[in-house]
Amino acid sequence: GTNDRSAEVGLHLGRRMTLSQNKAFELYGEGIFQLQAWDAEYRLGAKFSPLRGFWLGGEWSSKDNQWWAKMSTDVYPHKPYLWIRIRDDGKINIGVGWKINEFLALEVHYDARDNDFWSLRMVGNL
Repeated sequence: GTNDRSAEVGLHLGRRMTLSQNKAFELYGEGIFQLQAWDAEYRLGAKFSPLRGFWLGGEWSSKDNQWWAKMSTDVYPHKPYLWIRIRDDGKINIGVGWKINEFLALEVHYDARDNDFWSLRMVGNL
């Protein structure tokens, strides 16, 4: 177990635009709410897909009031995925997961900001 984390609920709202057959761009906002302490983190970001399924971008986080560079892959059922965020001070956030079906994924998560860096998460989406 971990003392740093509780269950979370997140909301991702974005607008993805297709630029060409294999290129896309997305502007988005996210809200992540910890259910035990009722803490909230908000993120605003933009990302660009130079290749199908691969994204590069940046996002601002209210948790640390800093910008993060972000690389991620698309998430498809029955396939692995990866995302990495890094700040200018070298702190990193990594998620490596497997999308079990359309609604659930298991993810190994690393967050250098927490006392307990590693966690196993079950991620669901509607």
